[in-house]
Amino acid sequence: MVLTLLLTLGAAVGVLVGLALVRRPAQVWQSHLREQGRDFQSLPEPSAVGPTPVRLTDLMEESATGASAYFDPDRLPGISRIEHVTDRIEAFQASRGSRRP
Repeated sequence: MVLTLLLTLGAAVGVLVGLALVRRPAQVWQSHLREQGRDFQSLPEPSAVGPTPVRLTDLMEESATGASAYFDPDRLPGISRIEHVTDRIEAFQASRGSRRP
């Protein structure tokens, strides 16, 4: 089981390396990674931003809306198509039921 795991991981790493080298040659990857490292090191130090204390009631008041909390199915996209299909199914069942003895 361990051997199967190692073989699977080796194959996965081989595929990833192969795909990466198909995309760019190894020398281009080296220069790209060096540039990324330099760009990362040249980033400014993050400023110290602390948490802002907020009361729950204040937060709820800020995000409150005056809408109804009930679900309105008429506002769903495609509701007319669903209603049309439902009407067709009901008509089909009614016609099937009227043909039975």
